[in-house]
Amino acid sequence: MKRIVSVLMLAIAGLAPPLPAQINPVPCANCNGRWTDDSGAVWDLDTNWAIGDTAIIGTVTVTFSGCQTTAYSASGSLTRMQGTPGVTPGVLSFTVTASNPQPPSGTCAPVPWLRHEGTISNQGCNTGSGAWSNAWGGSGSFAWSKACETPNGSPTETTYYNNWSSPTSTM
Repeated sequence: MKRIVSVLMLAIAGLAPPLPAQINPVPCANCNGRWTDDSGAVWDLDTNWAIGDTAIIGTVTVTFSGCQTTAYSASGSLTRMQGTPGVTPGVLSFTVTASNPQPPSGTCAPVPWLRHEGTISNQGCNTGSGAWSNAWGGSGSFAWSKACETPNGSPTETTYYNNWSSPTSTM
């Protein structure tokens, strides 16, 4: 009893060791939404249900100073990897390629295709990072983000409970 009181007193005083961070083993369900990468390109992505729940379709809009805005068609795929509860987080990895630029020429010649490959964090499913490459041999790293979403209750969304007994969406 004395030990419990001692631990309780330390916790009240703010001297207790912090609780370990919770690790969510559930990967994000998809990469749907309007993503803006750190170059300013806007990726409007959705699931291509005609092919399956791992197919990505969408558009990419790129604007550079002094150049006209270029729109691309986007397609790709994603992979979900379940983590281990309390040990490893769930991971959503993706590859998406933007191609067929419109207009195909103009004030600045657009790159014929560009690709993003990376992962989306399951802590909100609204940030991601990875590597980019393009048809001209350019490459590097990128980060992107989108606004947070809330579950709409549709059957394709699943809510799981973590160890804190609070809902965690897999959007």
